[in-house]
Amino acid sequence: MAIITLTTDWGTKDPFVAIVKGILLTHLRTANVVDISHDVSPFDYIEANYILKNSFPYFPKGTIHIIGMEDHFNEAHTNPLCIKYDEHYFLGNDTGIFSLMFGKIEDDIVEIDITSLENKTFVVRDVLVKAAIHLAKGGHLDDLGERKNNLVARIIPDATYEHNSIRGFVTYVDSFGNLITNITKLLFDKSREGRRFTIVLKTQSQYIKSISNSYNHAKENTMFAYFNSENNLEISMGMDKAAKMLNMRFGDSIRIEFDVDSNR
Repeated sequence: MAIITLTTDWGTKDPFVAIVKGILLTHLRTANVVDISHDVSPFDYIEANYILKNSFPYFPKGTIHIIGMEDHFNEAHTNPLCIKYDEHYFLGNDTGIFSLMFGKIEDDIVEIDITSLENKTFVVRDVLVKAAIHLAKGGHLDDLGERKNNLVARIIPDATYEHNSIRGFVTYVDSFGNLITNITKLLFDKSREGRRFTIVLKTQSQYIKSISNSYNHAKENTMFAYFNSENNLEISMGMDKAAKMLNMRFGDSIRIEFDVDSNR
C-alpha cells in the first residue's frame, strides 16, 4: 500500500487539497494519503522545511512526499524536481527547500520537464500527482525526467558562541506561538561550563534566567525556556503565545549571555 504525504500552503477552505486526493485515490485505491500540513505560510519554504524535515523521518521507507508550494519568485527554476533521499521520494519545486532539508546532494535528483505544459497554474495536480502515481506503481525515478546534480542553495546559519555569549535566532513559530530557535542543547552544554546565564529575548528587559524540563513547569502568563524534543531551545509562555506577547517572529535574534566569573 502506497503512502503519500501532502505539505502545502493552500489551507483547507479551497478545493485544491480535495482535488489532489481525489486523483490519487482514483488511481491508487488503497493508498494512504496523509496530510502533514496545509497551513504553511504562503510561499514560505523555510517554514515548510521545518515542518517536513521534522516529520518525514517518522514515515516508512518508500513514502512519497508531495510539496505543494509554487515558485512564483524565481522564473529560472520552473521545472519541479523528484528527489530520492534516505529511501523516501520528494516531489516539488526547487525553491530552496531541498537544500535546507538535505544539505548538498548530487545523486538521485531528476528534473521533470514541464516546458510543453500549456497551463502551469496547477503543477501539483498536472505533474506532481502523476509522478507520485508513477512511483507508487513501481515506476523508476529516471522515467520522470533528466538527471541533474545541483539544487538551489539555501542555508539557515547555525547559532554561534563567542565572547561568553551564544547568538541565535528564531527559526520557526508554531501554532501555539512558541518560538523555536537554532540554539541547540549541544552548543549550550558545551559553552556553559557551569556558569549562570541569561536568555535575552527581543530587548535587554525581556529575559529568562533558567531552563525548564518541560511544558509542565509553566506558570500561567509566565515566560519560560526549555529544550524541545529536537534539542533546540524553545521559548514559551504559560497559557499564552510567546510570539504575540514578545512581538517576535522568524529571524529575530536571541542571545544567551554567560556570567564571566560565576558558577552555579
